[in-house]
Amino acid sequence: MERVKRQHYVPQFYLRKFTDNNGGLYVFDKWTGRSFKTTTENVANERYFYDFPQDVVQDEKMIQIVENTLSRVEAQFSEAVETILAELSIRRKHRRPDQRKILYKRDKEALAFFITLQIFRTREFRETWIEIAEKTAQAILEISKASNKLAAFGGDCRIEYNRDLAPLEQAGFMFNPRILDRFVAVFCKHIWLLGANRSERLLYSSDNPVVKRDHVRHPFFSYSGYGSPGIEIAFPLSPTVVLIMYERTYFKAYECLDGKVIPLCAENVDYYNSLQVGQSYRQIYSCNQDFTLVKEICKREPEVCSPDRQRIHLGR
Repeated sequence: MERVKRQHYVPQFYLRKFTDNNGGLYVFDKWTGRSFKTTTENVANERYFYDFPQDVVQDEKMIQIVENTLSRVEAQFSEAVETILAELSIRRKHRRPDQRKILYKRDKEALAFFITLQIFRTREFRETWIEIAEKTAQAILEISKASNKLAAFGGDCRIEYNRDLAPLEQAGFMFNPRILDRFVAVFCKHIWLLGANRSERLLYSSDNPVVKRDHVRHPFFSYSGYGSPGIEIAFPLSPTVVLIMYERTYFKAYECLDGKVIPLCAENVDYYNSLQVGQSYRQIYSCNQDFTLVKEICKREPEVCSPDRQRIHLGR
C-alpha cells in the first residue's frame, strides 16, 4: 500500500468549514507576516508528520498507523460536528429560541474525545512537549550539578531532545487510553456552550484550533491546565459557531446555560480570534481575507509570531 506523504494535523473536513464558496481558504502566516489564498490540501500538514522512524519500527504497516487511525476517526468527528451545525441552522431558519438545550451528555462525551485527539495531534503540541522535556531535563541537570551529584559534567551542558522520536512520543499521548479517558472526564465536567456569531465579523481557526485562557492568576502556580480552576476552552466549529467550555467552579454562574446557545457580538468574536492568533503554531485561517486583527496583534505582540517563541517558563 502506498504511503501517505502529506499528513494533516488539522482534519481537512474541519478546515473546509472555513473556506469560501469556491473552496478557497485564506491564510495568514505569522512567521512571514503575509496572507494568501489556497486550499485545505495545502495547509496544516507536513510530509510524513506522524510516521515512526524506520530504525525503530521495522513493520511497514506500523510506520503509518497513526495517520491511518486518524483517517478512520475523523469520519465520526465530522458526523458529530455536522449534526450540531445542522441543528443550529434549523433553529435559526425557523427562529427557534436559543434557550433550548442542544448539547447533551452523549454529545459532550463524543466531542470531548475528538477534541482531546485534536489537542495532541498538532505541531504546536509536539513543539510544546519537546520544550517541556528539554527544559525539565536541563533543570534537573543544573540542580544535580549544583549539588555535586554530577561533578563529572563540567562546564556548560545543554540537553537536546531527539526529534526523530517525537512521532512515537506524540502517539503515546494520542492513543493512551488512560490519558484519553482522563481528558474526556475533565472536559465533560465543564460547562459547555455554543457561541453563535451574530456579528458581521467571522471566527478564525488555525493550525492549533483548540485554545484556552486561564482566568485565575497566581504568582507561583499555573492555572492553565485543561481542568484548572478558571480555565476557559474554545474550539471554533465554523466562522459562525464556536464551542466553549468553562470550568464549573469558577464559572458557576453559567451553569444555567450548560448545553445551550449564547449569542456572540463583535467584541466576543475578536476575543476568541485573538486566542487563535496567540496560540496558533504558524497559520490562521479564515473564509475571507480580513486579517486586520491578526496584524494588530502581531504588531503589538511580536513574540507570538516568532517560530522560536518560549512556550514554557519554569520557575527558579
